[in-house]
Amino acid sequence: MKSLTAKIILLLILSSSIYAQDVWQDLEKKVKPLHDSDKITQYLEFTWKNRGDHPQLSIKAGQIALRLIEQNELYSKKPLALNYLGVIHRNLGNYKDALLYFSKGFEASKQYNDKTQLAYAYNNLGSLHR
Repeated sequence: MKSLTAKIILLLILSSSIYAQDVWQDLEKKVKPLHDSDKITQYLEFTWKNRGDHPQLSIKAGQIALRLIEQNELYSKKPLALNYLGVIHRNLGNYKDALLYFSKGFEASKQYNDKTQLAYAYNNLGSLHR
């Protein structure tokens, strides 16, 4: 019985891994022909939509978006990216990383006068401390 359970768990892990690779490859194909500003948008959408099902891929996409934001000086999208990454880390229980991203998101929101993301940053910091 233990052997059957182990085989089922292994099969589920393998199928999940293969599906995650397909999801990532689909994203990469989608963003390849796009201009960097549109790539950022796609990576951020992926980050948010997949935060529950594929948190590690969401973190990867969010970090790529941040890198593209910095390279292209499209700083207005930075608070959103930072808040998204903070949410994913909080959901994973990585509270230290979540606090770091939420704090950076808070500062970026103030710096770039993004009142919506500033409100989210306040809310995220409050929920994390609670």
